[in-house]
Amino acid sequence: MSETFKTEIELHKYDCLASHGKLDNYEFLLKKQEEFLNQKALPVPLINGKDLIQAGLNPSPDFKKILGRIYNMQLEGIISTRVEALSEAEKFKS
Repeated sequence: MSETFKTEIELHKYDCLASHGKLDNYEFLLKKQEEFLNQKALPVPLINGKDLIQAGLNPSPDFKKILGRIYNMQLEGIISTRVEALSEAEKFKS
């Protein structure tokens, strides 16, 4: 979250009060802020494009799809280590 968010949200509140007096949007933003603060952060991907190249894959537009599939496996808990991710990458060698 931005360092200035707290100030910005308060300025928004006073702007709403001064212009139309409705705080619906302000209250919505506060609720969303709370939801985001309680949301679990996404993990850093286990591998990247350089890892695919080191694994022997030729750079291509398919890297995005390959990395996406491996990242989804990570998010789903199917894989949890770099070694497992690299093993999955090996399956995409042609």
